[in-house]
Amino acid sequence: MSTGSITSCSNDNFDFTADISGGNSGGPLYVTEYLNGNTYNTVVGITVAEPGHNGVNIGSNYAVRLNAETLKFFIGNSNKEY
Repeated sequence: MSTGSITSCSNDNFDFTADISGGNSGGPLYVTEYLNGNTYNTVVGITVAEPGHNGVNIGSNYAVRLNAETLKFFIGNSNKEY
């Protein structure tokens, strides 16, 4: 696990500073919140790429944001396995 910050956010994606490396794609990006002595980890995105991955010049770590559109895609995807 690595900690960092979300540096930019749009309706579809996040840029973030937590360290990632090859093999992290598909892993969760989550925020940690503390409330009344309890710790809550909420998944907010899916890690996609790191800077320079496969020649892509994205400049920062990148994740797809979990929003209504991506959740509908997941729920309707007949290829998922549990």
